[in-house]
Amino acid sequence: QHFASIPPSPGFTDRHGSATMVDVGGAVVSSLGLLLCCYVFYLVTDYRLLPAIRVVCEKLHVPDDVAGATLLGASLNAPELFTSVVSTFFTKNSVGVGIVLGSCNFNI
Repeated sequence: QHFASIPPSPGFTDRHGSATMVDVGGAVVSSLGLLLCCYVFYLVTDYRLLPAIRVVCEKLHVPDDVAGATLLGASLNAPELFTSVVSTFFTKNSVGVGIVLGSCNFNI
C-alpha cells in the first residue's frame, strides 16, 4: 500500500511504483504548515480579537453571551464575507457561492 492509501503522483514514484521520500516529505511539510497556521490563528484571536471585543462590550454594556453570539461570530466570519462580496460584485466570479457553501461546515 502507498502512503495513507493515496496513489502517489506520477512524477514522484520510483521505478517500482512506491511513494518516494519527496511524497512523504510533502505531506509532513503540509501538516506542519497547517499546524502553524492554526497556532497563529489562536494567537491572533486570543491576544487581539477577544480583548477588543471585551472593550466594545464594556463600552456598549453588552452581556457576554450576546457578545459571543453576535460580535465574535461576525468578526470571525468577516474574511469570508469580504471575499464573497468582492468575488461576486467586483470580479463577476462564482467563488462567492462556493465560499458560503463551503464555510457552512465550520460555522455550525
